[in-house]
Amino acid sequence: MSEPLAIFDCIEFNPEFRTIDVADELAFLAAECDFLGADWVGPRLLQIYQQQSNDQPAAELWAFYKSYRACVRAKVAALRAGQVQGELQEAAAKEAQRHLALADKYTAPWLQLLVLAVGGLSGTGKTTLAAALTDAFGAELLRTDVLRQALFGAGSHAAETDGGIYRQEAREQVYAELYRRAAALHADRISVVLDGTFATLEQLNTAQALAVDPRSKFLGIECVCRPEIARERIGQRLATASDASDARPEVDDMQRMRWQAWPADVAQVSVDTEQPLSQQVERVIAALRASVK
Repeated sequence: MSEPLAIFDCIEFNPEFRTIDVADELAFLAAECDFLGADWVGPRLLQIYQQQSNDQPAAELWAFYKSYRACVRAKVAALRAGQVQGELQEAAAKEAQRHLALADKYTAPWLQLLVLAVGGLSGTGKTTLAAALTDAFGAELLRTDVLRQALFGAGSHAAETDGGIYRQEAREQVYAELYRRAAALHADRISVVLDGTFATLEQLNTAQALAVDPRSKFLGIECVCRPEIARERIGQRLATASDASDARPEVDDMQRMRWQAWPADVAQVSVDTEQPLSQQVERVIAALRASVK
């Protein structure tokens, strides 16, 4: 045993863990200084490092490293909060929140927000694809079917086939609530996936207008399948009552009559929902990538 006693971190025995990007280590120190109120240290540290080396870390990478390190510190504080009680627990929880706030601050200038409007007729697989996209992008899902039930109660799709003013007003209320909630989430820098028919140009254009931030990206996603497949899906859903949607065949008929083709000047992609779900998601991702080139 050596004198004095030498204490090794476990990563000392793993070269892959021990050797990392120098900028990552510097970002850790910079993030900690920010947390302690010495936010002038990080920029100066990076400046000196760049002057003394041939390494010029991109601003986006520097922001990512700082955000990552702040999240690590937040996790440690959150775990500690679960191990103590009283004032110590409250202090640890607040510490975790402060680290997370810094992580958000670091990445905010580089984060691209998404507004994905998943539209199409009833039974075309909108909800299935919308849920998959929500998971893929870490977004919030807003569904007109869920909002309709919240506003009017179960079975409220019947209003879609009743006459005149109530039908139109009901639809407008549902979409107004959809846009209101989406705008609130977007203001908090949260990407949103909107699951609705978007049968009219007004509905689609209003969804597109949500992406007003220069760092926001809108994409209309039109779900399509053969009419007989859509009818089969509608029947299965009604038989099992397994979803918030209570659209019936007559609702599908009405939607087909009032459907307005999406114009070419709206960023969009058509997705065949008879294909495997993984391929549907990949098609949307490819469309998003192509749109930013």
